[in-house]
Amino acid sequence: MGAGNGSPPHQPDVAIDLYRRGRRLDRPVSRFRNVGQLFMSIALSNSISRTLPKERAGVGMGLFSMLNFMSQAIAAGIYGRAIDAGAAASWNPANASGRGFVFSNIYLVLAVLLLAVLAVYYFRQIRTRSADVGLGH
Repeated sequence: MGAGNGSPPHQPDVAIDLYRRGRRLDRPVSRFRNVGQLFMSIALSNSISRTLPKERAGVGMGLFSMLNFMSQAIAAGIYGRAIDAGAAASWNPANASGRGFVFSNIYLVLAVLLLAVLAVYYFRQIRTRSADVGLGH
C-alpha cells in the first residue's frame, strides 16, 4: 500500500515507463544520430560561410544557429507530446516485440520524413542538371 494511508502504491505513468525502456534501447542509435547531426552541422556551416559575402557571413551563421536551436526545441516538444499521447497500435511492421509502440512510431515517421527529403533533393538535382544540359553547360 502506498504512503501508509491504505491507498494503492503509486504506479509510474505508462509514457514515463516506455520512455525509460526506450531510452536504454535507444543509446546506440542516439550516438549515431549525434555523429550524423554533427557532420551535417559542419557541412552546413561551411556552406553558409563560403556562400555568403564576408560582410553577411556573420548574420548568416547567427541565423543558422538560431534556426538550429529553435528546431531542436520544437522537435523536443513534438516528441514529448507524442510520448505523452501514447500509441494504441504499432505502425512499424519491424516492431515485433509488442513493446515500445510510441518510439517505434516516432522513428517510423522520422524515417518517412527522411526519405521524403531525400526524394525532393534527388529530383531537384535531376531538374537542375537537365536545365544545365539544356543551356549548353
